[in-house]
Amino acid sequence: MFIYSYRAVTKENRVVKGTVRALTRVRARRIAEKSGMTVLFVVKEPIRLLQANVGSLFARRFSRTRRIVFFRNFATMLAVGMPVTRAMRVLSGQTPPSSGRRAIDEMIRAVENGRPLSRAFSAFPRYFPEDVCEIVAVGEATGELVETLERIAENMSRDQEIRQKVAGAMAYPAVIIVVMMAVMIILSIVVLPKIAELFMELEVPLPLPTRVLLAAGGLAGHRPWELGIGVAATAGGLAYFLRRPIGRRAADAAFLRTPVFGTLVKEFNLVRFFRATGSLVAGGASLVRSVGIAKKTVRSPSYRAAIEAIEPLLAHGAMLSETLRPFPRLFPDQARHMIAVGEETGRFDDTFRHLTEYYERTIRHKVGMLTAMIEPILMVIVGIIVGGLALTIFMPLYQASYAF
Repeated sequence: MFIYSYRAVTKENRVVKGTVRALTRVRARRIAEKSGMTVLFVVKEPIRLLQANVGSLFARRFSRTRRIVFFRNFATMLAVGMPVTRAMRVLSGQTPPSSGRRAIDEMIRAVENGRPLSRAFSAFPRYFPEDVCEIVAVGEATGELVETLERIAENMSRDQEIRQKVAGAMAYPAVIIVVMMAVMIILSIVVLPKIAELFMELEVPLPLPTRVLLAAGGLAGHRPWELGIGVAATAGGLAYFLRRPIGRRAADAAFLRTPVFGTLVKEFNLVRFFRATGSLVAGGASLVRSVGIAKKTVRSPSYRAAIEAIEPLLAHGAMLSETLRPFPRLFPDQARHMIAVGEETGRFDDTFRHLTEYYERTIRHKVGMLTAMIEPILMVIVGIIVGGLALTIFMPLYQASYAF
């Protein structure tokens, strides 16, 4: 698959440029025309996109941590006056072959062929998304590439920190739940049937909880293939539904309404949106362009739909704070008021930076509280489950003692 650059005229008679991935130039033109634009020309880039021995290796190994180190070291070498291509060769030499060195070499050749650094990054959109490429392009145009790369590394580092905190808060309850389910399955399939045989020989009637658990264990023990196929089919159907747009929207809307985790998801999307928008605005991009690119950094379909709805209004001169008013569930009033102040003072970059820092602090505080609350809550849940399992075993013993 190759990468093609194009220029086109939109329905509003604006000339825009962009890139698409396709096997042929004809296919690239058709992809660009799907959005209703009139394509003027299409040119193939010199970089072969996602080669089997380069792109796939890069995709597997170029982790978020390596990207942060890449941008920090890149900015440091450029700050001391090293040329771009020489700095990238140094970075290539510092990168293990299994961690994307050949991909960096591909980008070096693209820069040496006269392509901008941002265009070389755009050949790997999975790890250099459009907002990063746009920020680099603005830095190249304004002559502030070093500051731009430092800003990208800092944003990635803060984003990684929040991800790790949220993942750490989720990991502990996930492990406990998996262990509890494993214990329940072992008890219902292995232990409880042997105890039930003894009670049946003694002709002791089994209580309802014991019969339910035995029925579940019997189904898993006597029909494992049918049960496995049923579970796999259900999981596959659910996964297929969640991959569809309607499924993603439904799951996202339901998750955003959950009491604690839904609030964390909202604030995480706000951090990503405000950080990307602030970085682009600080780099010199227009607000409309910044919002359009920052939209691609959020993961929530609900937020993407809301931002897509406000883009035409911003393009016609509407105030950002006013366009966000119909979405109070996604964009709190406090954020809108701060944006309104930024519009009045013209300090959008400071406004978005303060909003990002505020929601980052809020996420850290809530994750800390959640981590502290999870342990006692899980202890109560484990106690209830263990108590229920104990009752399924000891209730028949209690009835047997009265029978004799």
